[in-house]
Amino acid sequence: MKNLYHLSLIVVLALFLSGCTKKPVACFVVPNESMETGVEYLFEDCSVEAAKYWWEFGDGQASDSSGGRHTYGNPGVYKMTLTVTKDGDEDVLTRTVRVESVDRTGLSAGQYTGKFTETYPGNVIYNKSYTQTLTIEAIDNNNIYISTVRGSFHATVEGTSTNYTFSSIREQQGRIADMLDGTGEFDAGGVEEFEMTLQGTDPYLGDIPWILRFRGSRP
Repeated sequence: MKNLYHLSLIVVLALFLSGCTKKPVACFVVPNESMETGVEYLFEDCSVEAAKYWWEFGDGQASDSSGGRHTYGNPGVYKMTLTVTKDGDEDVLTRTVRVESVDRTGLSAGQYTGKFTETYPGNVIYNKSYTQTLTIEAIDNNNIYISTVRGSFHATVEGTSTNYTFSSIREQQGRIADMLDGTGEFDAGGVEEFEMTLQGTDPYLGDIPWILRFRGSRP
């Protein structure tokens, strides 16, 4: 009788646990109806009871992170798939994403005339301002090359063709080779204007701190 009681408890417990065991359900949110090349998007995870993830973005790239972050390099229509698993169970969700190529940089290409301001914190004797030109070259839809009287650099922009920004620079050449930080903005809301700020050190003056600013426009 006692063994029968224990067996009954085990059966009831097993039935209870099986009823509580939930299978995984794959779910994710596509951030935009139409996305753009060169922009990193987060595909928000809304899966239930998922222990492991496998994202396939449709362009040959994949990820096993819980949140899907991805940047598409080429325009097109992609079949994106999320597979979630738990305790041997699996669920798969596939969605179609559309990616377009947006030219953010072509409109800004050209020469700008404006004011350069050079500031040397702690060494104001070297501070100066002058009028000079700056040239922007569009490398592709998302990257620009900027040349100035002090040197040149590359930057990746974010935004639209009429208003974009950049928050870092790379491949610095010339006197601005030691500039560590750089920000800038292009605005075509009326007059086409461009401004930027670079910060670093000046190798021509013993590597003292140096800030180079520009603000100008194009006819």
